[in-house]
Amino acid sequence: MFSTDADGAPVDPAIFGLTAMEIAPISASKLVVEEAGKIVFTVATMRLWFAAQALRKGWVDETKLVGDLPRARYWQQPLGIFIASTDFESAARYFEPLASGQPAIAAQVITSSTSQWGKGTGRPPSEFEAFAKRTQRCLQAWLQGISPMERVCGFTDQYGSLLKLRAGYSAPDTIIAFSHDRSLPEASALPSDWGSGQTEQFHVYKEPDEPSHLWRQTYSMVREDLVEFLERQRWELVDSALFHEEAWNLVTGLSQTPRIFARSVPWTVINKFETLFRRRNIWNWLCEKRTSHPDALPAPHPPADIQGENLAWFSEMFSPMAALARAHSTYGMALAAYQRIVTTYFPRFQNDLHHSAWWPCRIIGKVGGGDRPAPGNRWWITYHCEPVISEKEAIVTLELGTNEREAWHASFEANQEKARQLRPKAPPWFWVRSTVLNLEDTHPASVIVRRWLIDDFGSAGWKP
Repeated sequence: MFSTDADGAPVDPAIFGLTAMEIAPISASKLVVEEAGKIVFTVATMRLWFAAQALRKGWVDETKLVGDLPRARYWQQPLGIFIASTDFESAARYFEPLASGQPAIAAQVITSSTSQWGKGTGRPPSEFEAFAKRTQRCLQAWLQGISPMERVCGFTDQYGSLLKLRAGYSAPDTIIAFSHDRSLPEASALPSDWGSGQTEQFHVYKEPDEPSHLWRQTYSMVREDLVEFLERQRWELVDSALFHEEAWNLVTGLSQTPRIFARSVPWTVINKFETLFRRRNIWNWLCEKRTSHPDALPAPHPPADIQGENLAWFSEMFSPMAALARAHSTYGMALAAYQRIVTTYFPRFQNDLHHSAWWPCRIIGKVGGGDRPAPGNRWWITYHCEPVISEKEAIVTLELGTNEREAWHASFEANQEKARQLRPKAPPWFWVRSTVLNLEDTHPASVIVRRWLIDDFGSAGWKP
């Protein structure tokens, strides 16, 4: 236990009050050895196995484990051994608070340790009622973990509360069904005459051999709905800065202003379409924007600067400096908006999503590629995130160059060490990223935010 709390470090035997004579037979087991007056496991696997037994015996305080993020990360492998081999009630002691408070770590443990494949199992109605109640407990914990987004799940009502849950068997599958019927108990057994043709939402449930399979299966149910939401949500409609992109597209479309080349649109032009803008629910936003920009609505990002009849590709419409300015603007808007969105909608995931776990951070990189002579050549951006001390430093620092990685790799260890010191609770560092700078996107910063969210949730254990 002490060694796992210290990420596998040697343990001072004085903690246990052991004498040299008492240490000798322990060392003789060859499970541990004495080094420089301390004891350490000879094989890490043995330490993990014994740590899992400490969980089985209930020696680890679940509240302290969940409340200490670095400690919870150290215990991930013992928790995996534990949940794959223990009964539901024993596992629930640790996984109910873990799924509620650290849903990313809980997901990583479960997906690495349990199976999602199995078969349906018939039971008497009384056993299905107990099964339904256990399923309800698991789902309640996961829903608390993703709060305040529990309403995106198909088995919750408009307030995010779990629907009435029933479990049963329809050969050859175990069935979990949900109902809006308020007269039903919170969790109960399905009637023997239930059929899939009924209007209730239901899940076909595969039960593996692991006694704690309920945690894996219920996680999968919540994950599917949450990931679908991440993929389809229009983030530009929930963040004021990102909404600038949406408003700009509507304004330039109605006013027949060249979207990609315009720097602004005069308010005298916008006023002509007030009725339409009110109908589209953007007039109030435009009025607020006018207070800081009284002459014209500015474009959300620097425009293209090269025009000509023979230009067939968006990349050809940007000079190197214009492409660099565009990248600065879109990634700067995305970085700030991403943090606001995570803080508002996914508070229990903050320390496990890369761009948020290192916040405040800055983006450092290079923009290049479009200045080559090949027609239709794409602009690229290569960048990495680096933790900084103050939010004032959370900026985008880009320069023109190539998208080669060697220069960044040369300083990788130094950057990694800086990340460890500034963000000890953050997940491991990720490598430099290279991607196309999609200058043709109508919502460039919004697209970046969506991609970051999906990628970061995937890395945190909530993969599509």
